[in-house]
Amino acid sequence: MAYLAPSCVNFNASNIVPGSCYQNVNINAGQTTTFPPGVYYISGDLNLNSGSRVSATGGVTFVLLGNLNINSGSRMDINAPSAASFGSVATKYNYGVVAFFKPGSGSININSGAQLTMNGALYAPQASVNFDSGSSVTQCNQVVAYSLTFNSGGKYDYTCSGVDIRPIYESYNTTVVLVQ
Repeated sequence: MAYLAPSCVNFNASNIVPGSCYQNVNINAGQTTTFPPGVYYISGDLNLNSGSRVSATGGVTFVLLGNLNINSGSRMDINAPSAASFGSVATKYNYGVVAFFKPGSGSININSGAQLTMNGALYAPQASVNFDSGSSVTQCNQVVAYSLTFNSGGKYDYTCSGVDIRPIYESYNTTVVLVQ
């Protein structure tokens, strides 16, 4: 399936435009970057390098055509768009409540000591998602992946209150559901 994205350009942290496609994006050590609300296409990898910080809290979706690497000592805060922000328009490009969409294979890596605060879904049905030791993912989120790996000490915390993501519950009230 092809995904419509505008022509890709080099990433410039001082001129981030919603709806744009960026080639490999590297957020460097000590850099703080804010993504305004919207959908962003990343044609290569999205790398948050050690000590970087990313804020994407106004309703942001990243369409990842490469890999995502949130590296040691970095932090990302992301809130997906609400379902209501798309109105009654239902198309295959409606990214309501999706923070990360990865249509192909590859990987999403939350590396040792990295922090991801995510309200929304990480949808990567053909990719591997890896949580390394000392990494943490918190807030109200769901993960759909081809494979999910927790290495020693990787933390995943699910806390929902007043957001569009519905809890995943079995009849016996567990919040983790594995489907093969």
